[in-house]
Amino acid sequence: MDLLDISRMLPDQPSEVYENIKARLHELGVENAKQARFLKEEDLREVLAPVPARQLISGLKDDLNESAASADSDASCVESILNTSTNSGTCDASWCYSFEVPWQSFPAPLIKCCMNNKIPPDDQRREMVRILADKIMKVKHNPKKKELGTIAHAIISKYPSSFLDIASGVRIGSGHDSLASQLCYRVENERRKNKSKDQNMNNSSVKRKKNDVQEYGCINWSPPTNNIKELEIDQQWLLEESRKAVRDIGRVRSLMATTYPLQRSIINERAPVSAIRIKWPILFEDHYMFAHYSKLTGRVDGKEHIIRMMDSSWCLIQKALKNVKSVKVVTTMERVSTICEILQSQSYTASIGMLELLCSYFDEPISQIFRRMESVRGDFVEEAPNHPFLIAIGSTVHCPEKFLVTAEKSIIYSTECFYSAVAYFFVCFYVLNMEYPEEATATLEFMQRYFAGIAEQGSKSSKRRKSDVHPKVIKFAKLLKKAP
Repeated sequence: MDLLDISRMLPDQPSEVYENIKARLHELGVENAKQARFLKEEDLREVLAPVPARQLISGLKDDLNESAASADSDASCVESILNTSTNSGTCDASWCYSFEVPWQSFPAPLIKCCMNNKIPPDDQRREMVRILADKIMKVKHNPKKKELGTIAHAIISKYPSSFLDIASGVRIGSGHDSLASQLCYRVENERRKNKSKDQNMNNSSVKRKKNDVQEYGCINWSPPTNNIKELEIDQQWLLEESRKAVRDIGRVRSLMATTYPLQRSIINERAPVSAIRIKWPILFEDHYMFAHYSKLTGRVDGKEHIIRMMDSSWCLIQKALKNVKSVKVVTTMERVSTICEILQSQSYTASIGMLELLCSYFDEPISQIFRRMESVRGDFVEEAPNHPFLIAIGSTVHCPEKFLVTAEKSIIYSTECFYSAVAYFFVCFYVLNMEYPEEATATLEFMQRYFAGIAEQGSKSSKRRKSDVHPKVIKFAKLLKKAP
């Protein structure tokens, strides 16, 4: 089984992981597509965590089923299906797997950057894309987007550090989607010059499964619940302890950690937030919500990292948006600056202003994630959406005194710190198994990739799209990279 093809199904992994997977598959005797059908998650436990193992097995089996009809007529075509998750299911597409990348024709400075694990300048990258597209079109004048993606992945696999999507030192994505998009645009432009039409460049993406969205970004989503009776006794003790004014903090923290599997069990059963709060009230307290998030995603300093990134990013985001000509962005920038001058403080812009600017750039309504109120009304929570939502409360709309986080029309968190409120709001999407609202997908994905550092393939949104990283997020990452 080809290493390149394994990495195509399971991107964003170190090269040694691919070597270990290949060795393990050989040990198991998996040499072709039919044998891959019998793989189980436990077979890969030595080399992969549970979620990546499921992802690889699912990719192998899904592609095999998708191409079953053509596979019966041509055994070699079956083998190509096993080697990639983007195969169209016909033998005509196999050319992209044997395509020879013209490394010798690329600019010498670009090759030098790649060999030194550095990111080449944009002009050298554009020249590489031009040369590559020309050679591709000589082989196939009308390549499909999936085929271009396979070739892009061959390049990424050879020099993974040189094509990453990076903004201000933060990894936004693997670089596969942005390179594949560049190739698509170049090929499409060349075809337009020849007055040709391409119907295959807009292939619909594979529909994302519900569980893929729920488990996205998680490494410990559904742990085994052993010793349930003991865990339930601990749960009852925690419930009683939550009602006390003075608690045994050490034991509370210890038992909240050991009862994590039981907490995940009720959450993964899609229980209402109100029911989860009744059984696990301590979970919704600041420390324990972030501790749960850290165990779920593997982000040890989850809260601190998100707050640190937000606090240090304001100036860079402001600089990046200064040259954006969008009327909405310009208007928002002017209004935020005016308020800041009136208040003679940067506290407003460094908090709420950042959210407003991000939403204006991504052309998404801030009302989907945030709302200001001068005072609390009896029914104000009923107007909030079901997904996690931020509310600022204060005597003036520009200087809120308190921030609330709601979920399923219930207040679950209150703080005077905006950054803490945003961090809590964000992690709730993961801890409570909630999808990003469709109208704010790009804004939240940017927060996910840039502030939280979750840059895996996929998204916390079930909305169909052709790339694993939102195109607007990639574009904004480039603006941040170019910001002075």
